Order: sequence, then C-alpha cells, then structure tokens
Amino acid sequence: MDEKKEHIYLIQEREFIKTEEPIYKLGKTHDIFQRKSGYPKGSILKFCIEIDKKYSMEKVAINEFNSLFEKQKEIGNEYYKGNLHEMIKELHQIYNNFIKQENEVKQIEQVDKVDVMDIEPIYEQDYIENKYRDFIEDRGIQKIIIIDYEKETGFAKFPNQPWRVLSHKDSLEYNEETLNDFTGNDEELTKYIKDKFYTKDIKYYELKNHEYIISNSTNERSNICTFSIIDAKTKTVLDYDDYMNRGIIKNNKCSGRIIKNFKISNINTEIVDEILSHFIKSKNIIQKFKTFSKNIFVNNTNNNSVNIFYDYYTSREGNILSEWLCDMYYTLTGESSLSYKDYYDRGKNGFHLFHPINSKGIYELKYIPRIGFIKGDYKGKRIYEQIIELQNLGIKNIIVASKEFPQKSIYNNINFYELVNHNKKKLFRYISNEFTNVDHSFGCINDIFYKTELYLNNFIMWVIS
Repeated sequence: MDEKKEHIYLIQEREFIKTEEPIYKLGKTHDIFQRKSGYPKGSILKFCIEIDKKYSMEKVAINEFNSLFEKQKEIGNEYYKGNLHEMIKELHQIYNNFIKQENEVKQIEQVDKVDVMDIEPIYEQDYIENKYRDFIEDRGIQKIIIIDYEKETGFAKFPNQPWRVLSHKDSLEYNEETLNDFTGNDEELTKYIKDKFYTKDIKYYELKNHEYIISNSTNERSNICTFSIIDAKTKTVLDYDDYMNRGIIKNNKCSGRIIKNFKISNINTEIVDEILSHFIKSKNIIQKFKTFSKNIFVNNTNNNSVNIFYDYYTSREGNILSEWLCDMYYTLTGESSLSYKDYYDRGKNGFHLFHPINSKGIYELKYIPRIGFIKGDYKGKRIYEQIIELQNLGIKNIIVASKEFPQKSIYNNINFYELVNHNKKKLFRYISNEFTNVDHSFGCINDIFYKTELYLNNFIMWVIS
C-alpha cells in the first residue's frame, strides 16, 4: 500500500439500505478493503478512487457536499442525504479538476475515468451474501433445497424439525408457504436462494409403516419441542435429524400434538399392565387387544386379512380401550380412524377424511385409514354389513365398540378414584406436582391418558413391545 495515497469513497450503510433512505457516508481511508470491513454487514460501497494525499480531496469534497446536499448532523459530520448519482458526479468533477492541475493522480481501476459500476457489483454480491448469512443465522435455518427453479418449490429444514415444504410461487392456499413468504417477500433474497440452492439431484425417503414422527417436549412446563422418530419394530427413538442422510422425508405426517417428556429411560410399561388388569375382565382380552394394536402399528402390511377387536362396554365405563387406541393412532400418524357413521354420511360428516370429486356430491376418501370404527347398528346396517363395507374400502383393522350387549362388556365394574388411589405412587412417578391432586386433576379415567402424557408415553411403548 502506497503511504502517499488515500481512498475517497461513498458508502451506504445497511441501516439506510433497509429503510430505503438515500443517505451516504463520505469518507477517506488508507485501505478501502480493510475500512469497509469495519462497517455493518450488508453495507454497500457505492464509489471509490485512489488519489495522492497532498490534494486533500476529502476536505474539498466536504465543502462542496455541505452546500449541495443535506448534511445529517444527528448521524455524523460526513453523512449526506441526496441523489447518489449527483454525489458521484460531483466527486468526479473534483477529481478531474485535480487531473487538470497536475497529471499525477491515479485511480484504482482507471486513470482518466472512474465508473462506479466497475466496483459496485463486487460489493453487491458481498451484500447479498451477508444478507443471506444474517437470514440463516437469525432464523436458525439448517438447509434449503429448491427443486423447481421456475415454480420456486422446494424444502427448508430447521434443526430437529420436519422438512418444511415451499409451495408453488402462485399458490393461494392460506396454509401453504411459498419461497417468497419464507424470505419475508424479499425478492433479492428469494432470487439468491433460487440461484444458490436449485438442484436436480434430490434424494427422498419415505417413512415405513412402522416409523412415526412425534413432537417431543422434555420440559414439563414448556411447549418448546423437537421432533423424533419412533421405529416400532426396533423399539428405538431417534432424533429427526438422524434421518437426514436418508433424504428428504416426504410423508411428514404427524398430529403436531406435543408429547411431554418422551424418553426411553422414563418408560415403564408395567404401569399399563397394572392399570389394564384393574378394569379389564381378563388377561386374555388384554392380550387380544395388544395383538390387535400391534397389527396396526408394528405389523401393518398389505395382506388381505382383517383384524377385528370387539370393545363391548356399558354406559358407565365407555369404550376406553378403543378411545385410547384411536388417540394413539392420531398422535403418531396425524390421521383419524374412519367411523362407519362418517362414511355413510360422507359429505355431511368427516370432512377431514373426504373430499368431493365432482359437482354431483360424490365424495371419496383422501387416504385409507388403518382403523375402521363401528358403534352398533346404523341406518339399518347391521354390524357385519358395516364390517364388509369397511373391509371393501381397504381397511384392515376394525373396532366394534358397542354398548348393545352389556352382558358382554369387557370391563370390570370399578370405582375410578379407587383405581387411581390404589396406584397413586406408580401413576405419579413421573408427573410434576401440578398433577398430584387427584380429585381436582382427574375427572374420568381418560385423564390418565390425555392429561399427563404419562400413560400415553408408556402405552405407546407397551403396544409396540
């Protein structure tokens, strides 16, 4: 670096770029590249020349700028508001005057002419890269993939979260996110991401029928959560990101329901056996229920066999087992079981399961659920007829939950509070103090399952073990 030389420059700082204010800093420095690094990331160098120090060009430029442009004293003595091209034109004029006086001035790029566009693209690229880095760091984004450049579709990934779909740029669906939505309508950033991350080399991974995504919070009093994947066959729980090398997970379906403190080390399936043994009449029924449940979550295949579980109950108990099982199904898959009633009344009920296929009111299933649900005769259809219709839809696991045969009830006639108090130490082993007041916290036996997640966590592992 020639110590007799200095750089005269104009720079627009990041703050004024964001607010779109035409405010620029006039400055001089011995080393423009080192000096620029001292400005906020994202600032853009608009003009720069090298000149002999003896001309004191900055002093002359300040005098001219004071009379031509609006000085921003509240920001600093060398900040001016005005038309950028007029400022550059004035600096050119000052420079050319020195050229006429003595032909000793040399510029960084050219001796007789300085074109701001020669230097600006370098810093425009630097600016957008800094903007992208800030965007990634501020939002904690792990990875972005663009799979269609024109449509701007792709995926974004946050740590231990499912892949987020970036929808078609012209999508009008309220629940879909486009790349432009994702960048906060920043067209500059959107284009940069498209250019940088567009690829045709995409690797996908489809979850197997025995792999499930869960939203897991290890803090009893917080809904902040990470996502994990349960493999029902290996009985393991892995962080979602452990599947990253397998590719983009396409079937990201999960309920979004947050499970509290799901850890293998906390699981105690003996609680499930003890609770069930208290209100189910026989171990044989419990084993049939477990086998039926494993066919849904572990051994779910495309064979033609149909599994039926009869959950007979009385009005007092309710169909507890089938309720718990259907809730577990929703928790792990984000799907609902299909009741025959909703199927019969399709177009009137069960809109989350059906969609219209024409204007004549014909509806079809969005997907084939793993569980069909029957609650006694309906609209003249006997139970066996309903079973056949659900079977013809491709449903392999059917629950018949009926109170029409109270003598066949699978439940013991028990007092709920006695059951809870008898197993109080076991039930509350992992529950925080806010749940220890039984009378106020538990209104019915389902609260063991729904309210604390204690039983749900253990029930999940009991089913697959």
